[in-house]
Amino acid sequence: MCEREARSIFKCSCPVASICVAPELGVLAAGDSAGSLHLLDSASGQRRCELSRSKDPMLTVDYAHDVRAFVSASGSVAREVCAVTVWDADSGDIRAEMNYQYFVTALTYAAELRAVITGAGSFSQDKLIGQVVVWNIDSLEQHRKFRCTAPVTSVIWNPSRRAIICGDRSQCIRIWSAESGEMMTEISSSLLPWRFALPLQASYSLGGGGAHAGGAYAVALCNFKANLGEVNICDGEGRVQNAERFESSPVLCLTFLPEPGIVACGCRNGEVVLWDYESRARRRTVRMSSAINAMVYNPTKGELVVGAKSGEIGSWPLAYLLSD
Repeated sequence: MCEREARSIFKCSCPVASICVAPELGVLAAGDSAGSLHLLDSASGQRRCELSRSKDPMLTVDYAHDVRAFVSASGSVAREVCAVTVWDADSGDIRAEMNYQYFVTALTYAAELRAVITGAGSFSQDKLIGQVVVWNIDSLEQHRKFRCTAPVTSVIWNPSRRAIICGDRSQCIRIWSAESGEMMTEISSSLLPWRFALPLQASYSLGGGGAHAGGAYAVALCNFKANLGEVNICDGEGRVQNAERFESSPVLCLTFLPEPGIVACGCRNGEVVLWDYESRARRRTVRMSSAINAMVYNPTKGELVVGAKSGEIGSWPLAYLLSD
């Protein structure tokens, strides 16, 4: 069967590193490896404005909906410097900014804490460390710090458990209590935890015999040298409920979709795979011309939006992706 090509939304001049959506503003925000944050009309794809502070790659961006702000991190792994910036979503002005001594690889916003959570690390051979830090969204003052044994690869806020989930290059997943600072769970893996995703619903329960109410998440695990990956659906305590092996390509990003039981997986070989983890079957596979570095569901148009290494930002309607 001939698969439908992606609708072209926008073309960056360099690889897309991250994407998020601000539904009430009708905006898609895409960070690229040249340090630009492109704010795009989520319906037409036209660029409303371009925000930039440096030429360092803008590796991660998130939207703080309750304060109408975008939060981004850009930096250089060679120089081990990074800038975390809070941008006013309406004016594009900088509300707060701070330079950080470690390289920030992941960032997420926690509305319940009114805080930015960053995952970072030092890649120097003599001080290979990692840490997760909680920052006040208004001032970027540090609230709490969590130590890891290696640079952090991904971090996500789980409101159902009021917990921070992070993965690092020691191939460990750790779940921390935001209130007490205690580590609730530590899970070792044979693969590198690369990206996390939460269901779009605020409270979610996994289907099937191993159901656990609330706190479920997905994690993409990778072995880049062997060119393979795995996606796990886990309950709130990190126990694996379902898993799918990707033998031909690591999964670089993933997102839950509104359809229950469906996760979209973006692969290094350019494939976008819709995995039905309840029936343990792949619903559909579509493709871009290069690695899928980022993805997000856009509720304004009911589309899955992906950002590729080629700089292309494209989308497919959810109705098409779920059709037989």
